[in-house]
This record gives sequence, structure tokens and C-alpha cells, in this order.
Amino acid sequence: MTKLSPVALAIGMVFLAACGGQSSNGGGSAAVTTHPACTYVYSGWDACQPDGTQTRSVTSFTPADCLGTPILSQSCTYVPAPAQLVVKNNYLNAINVWVALSSDPTWGPVQNSAPIAVGTTFTLGNIPPGTYDLRAASTTDGQSTTSLGVIFAAGQTRTWNICVVGTTGCSVNGAPSLVQGQGSPELTNSLGGIIE
Repeated sequence: MTKLSPVALAIGMVFLAACGGQSSNGGGSAAVTTHPACTYVYSGWDACQPDGTQTRSVTSFTPADCLGTPILSQSCTYVPAPAQLVVKNNYLNAINVWVALSSDPTWGPVQNSAPIAVGTTFTLGNIPPGTYDLRAASTTDGQSTTSLGVIFAAGQTRTWNICVVGTTGCSVNGAPSLVQGQGSPELTNSLGGIIE
């Protein structure tokens, strides 16, 4: 009978332990370590992105030795944030304002305002992103002005200063804004508008 050295005996003991205590010729199988499924705690879902997905993160999980795959993204319906138009009435009398899609030749209003008094500001909100034509008309003297092809991005606020053409603050680089109706850039007290 062969006598094993202490080193060989120690290696054999380690091998038997790794095999679950069974010898290689004893017909046993190695023990399989199992892990419990994870229970996750998540953050809230982030806002829906333009690509139609939203994400979240894992804030904690139990137990420590668990195995699993957290669900970190999902599909969603992206709704762009609406834009808004702030109208400043610096004209001579009250005005009405219409906001219509540029593709609508009938001026069917997306939104329109009640008369905006002189020296006041009015906000038209919840304008879906897109390209619009704007029209302002005096309630008393027939003057009107338009601003065509105004682009509103998601969440954007634009300002339309309705004013008397030729006065301070009613021109862009010294040139009056587009005027329609009875007025013209050369006519005193013409209604104009500057988009900011």
C-alpha cells in the first residue's frame, strides 16, 4: 500500500470537499449552489423621451446573494411639452389675436384671445409644437398685422409685441415688421408686431 505524503493528503481532502464529500469513483455529483430571486426597490420612472422610452434605476435589492435581472426601461407614449405665446399689447387700442397652423389657409384658429386691452399682456398656452401663422387685429380701427411661419418648439415661450410701427421698440434693426390691413409701414399709427 502506497503511503501518501501530508501534502498529497491535503490536496485530496480539498478535492473531496469541492466534490461535496464524494470521491471521484464513488458515483456522487458536485453540490450546486443556488441563489434566491431578487426583490428590487426602484426609483420612479423618468420622463418619457422622444424615442418612446423611459428609464428607472434600482435603489436597493434583497437578499444580498440574490440573482435576477431588474426591469430598467419600458415603452411609453411621448407627448411633447406645449409651447406658449405671450402677447404684449403696446398698440393704441384693444386687439384680438389668432394663432393658426400655417397649413390652414382658412385661419381656423388653433387658439384665439379675448380682446387684449392696451398696455396689458396675455398668454396663449398649450400650443402644440409646430409652425404657425399669427394674426393680430385692432378691435376699433381695422388695423391688422400677421407674422407667418413662426416655429414653436416643445416647451418654448415666444413673445409677440404688438405695437405702433415706427415707434421705439416696434422695429427690427430699424425696419418695421410686416403690416397688413389698412395700414402700411409708412402710415402713421399702423399696427405692427415683433416676434421675440
